[in-house]
Formats: sequence, C-alpha cells, structure tokens
Amino acid sequence: MMLTDLDTQNVTEGPSEIRAELERLQISNSNIQKTNLRLEAENLDLQLDLEKASKEVPYLRQQIEHLQSYVNALQSENSEKHAQPTTQVIPTRDEIKKNSELERTVFMLKKVVEKLQAENKRLMNGKRPLSDRVASAGKLKRENDKLKDQCGQYAEKICRLEQDLLHVKSSKSVSFCTKSESDKVAALYDELSKVKEQLQSKTTLLDKVKVLLHRAATKEKMLLEEISLLKGQMQTEGGTVAEVSEGSNTDS
Repeated sequence: MMLTDLDTQNVTEGPSEIRAELERLQISNSNIQKTNLRLEAENLDLQLDLEKASKEVPYLRQQIEHLQSYVNALQSENSEKHAQPTTQVIPTRDEIKKNSELERTVFMLKKVVEKLQAENKRLMNGKRPLSDRVASAGKLKRENDKLKDQCGQYAEKICRLEQDLLHVKSSKSVSFCTKSESDKVAALYDELSKVKEQLQSKTTLLDKVKVLLHRAATKEKMLLEEISLLKGQMQTEGGTVAEVSEGSNTDS
C-alpha cells in the first residue's frame, strides 16, 4: 500500500497502524537498496573478469592451435605407419607398443584441445559459474592495494637495474668489455626492458581498478543519499497522516 493511499483510505486508523506501515516500507526500501549495491559490486567484479579473459583468450587460442597442429602431425605419422605395404615384416612388440602409446597420446591431446576450446568459449562469452560470482567491493580494494605494491616493487627494480647498467658502463668502456661483461650488459638491458613492460601493464590495470572503485563509491553515495531523502519524506508524511487521524477522532 502506498503512502498516498494512507492519506485517503486509512485516516481512521490509529498511529500504531501508520507506524507499522511506515516501518514496512522502510524495510522494503532498505532491502531494495542492498540488492542494488550487491548487483553493482557483482557488475564491477564481472568487468574485471572480462578484462582478464580478454588477455587470456589470445594465449589460449595459441595453445589450441599449437596442440591441434601437434595432434594432426601425430595422426599423420600414425596413418603412415598403418599404410605401410603388407609385404613388410610383421611389427615387433616394441613397435606395436609404440603405436598404442601414440594413439593414446593422440586421444589425450584431443581431450586437452576440447577442454581448452570449451574454456576459450566460456571466456569469450564472459561467463563463469554462478558460485564464483560473489559480490565483493572489498576484492577490488584488495586488488588495488596489490597492484600498488607491485608497481612500487617494479619501480624499485627498474631503478636498481639502471644503477647496475651505469656501474657496468662506468667501470669499463663497452668497446673494451670482455665477452662475459658484454653478455651481462645485454642481460641487464633485456631484464630492464621486461620489467618496464610489466610495470606499464600493472599501471594500466591499476588505473582501470581505480576507475571502477570510483564508480562504486559514487554509486554507493547516491544510494545512501536517496535512502536518507526517502526516510525524511516518510517521516514527514507519516506525521501529517497522524495529525489528520487525531483531528478526525477529536471531531467525532
């Protein structure tokens, strides 16, 4: 029953009935707001999973193609062995065992390929088991803190590697370095490049998490303001209805 209906239909009801109706509406509204917050957190969680899946899909596709080509090669080899002329010598026990193992390997690899294809399809659809879909804004915050720590560690590692490079360069001219020293410089350059790429990737992901956290905080603030406003309206309208009810009883 809406609050406006109380003004016209329940004027004769006592304050206790009105308070009970207001409390029921407040509880219902609170439950709706909690559901909204839970769904918003779940949506953010799914967005993170989709971003992760989009990065994993190329790797899985490459794995599938590699395994599929391996399976095809094994099948071709197995077919060639079976297609040998019947005039050949009867295969030995070791050859029979090898063929059996080869067939078993092909069968197992097929299963692996099918499993990877199914996983790839699931990731492309952006879906996951319902039991894993836990609404958790705290998970975003933990991921944010973790990424911050990793970015700090990578930054320190880059600084340390750059210092090592400067030390190697200053200790001896590169043109007069021994082979081991030259290899060390090349290895340091490679490691520095990899760490910088990792840092860039983590920084990008950190920025995305910050955006999601900001959206969640903004949404939560708006919902809390709506709840507060609705409670104020309920109290005001409830007081008006109670006054009308008391005035009606006095006149009678």
